[in-house]
Amino acid sequence: MKIKIKLSIMMIAIVLIVAGGIAIIELQRASSIALGLARQKTMYLARQQAQYWDGRINGYINVLQTLSNIMNFYENLPLTERRQTYEETMQSVFEDMPDFLRIYTIWKPNAIDGMDARYIGRVGSTATGQFAYALARDSGQIAPMTSTVVQEVMDQITGPNARVVGMSDPVPFKNAGKDTYCVRLTVPIRWSTTLPM
Repeated sequence: MKIKIKLSIMMIAIVLIVAGGIAIIELQRASSIALGLARQKTMYLARQQAQYWDGRINGYINVLQTLSNIMNFYENLPLTERRQTYEETMQSVFEDMPDFLRIYTIWKPNAIDGMDARYIGRVGSTATGQFAYALARDSGQIAPMTSTVVQEVMDQITGPNARVVGMSDPVPFKNAGKDTYCVRLTVPIRWSTTLPM
């Protein structure tokens, strides 16, 4: 083989190796840039999504705190009208909040009117008559019922976080036959007393 041909083959090989090396370096650099941009975009979208949900959850908590504030003045209502008044108030709020799947209020035994024994067997009262009214729409229609989480809430009421607004982790939930995830928001009713000066 002539020396010219050997030199030509060596030059072509060197050029191919250099070009391949440059291509690999450029590809790694482009990949790194693309990965960095994708990471920044993902973080931005995650922040936007978190802000969106934070705003929605805060709005729902504000609705529940307003309802709690209304119920705080239960002593201003006649004894025999308290349960019905709050049931109607909850029904009105629930109808206006289509994102709520369930809403409930659970009071300590005899706390709302001192007449639990009178309400045994009534929808929205436990077997002892304790006021535990709930509304649900997971079947597609709004239905009044007695709350199913009475003991859980009673444990919260007597626990160290009794006066704290709370939110559960998302849990699987059937809503009108569809699989969804739901969170439970808990807002306590804060009792207060006005004293004469």
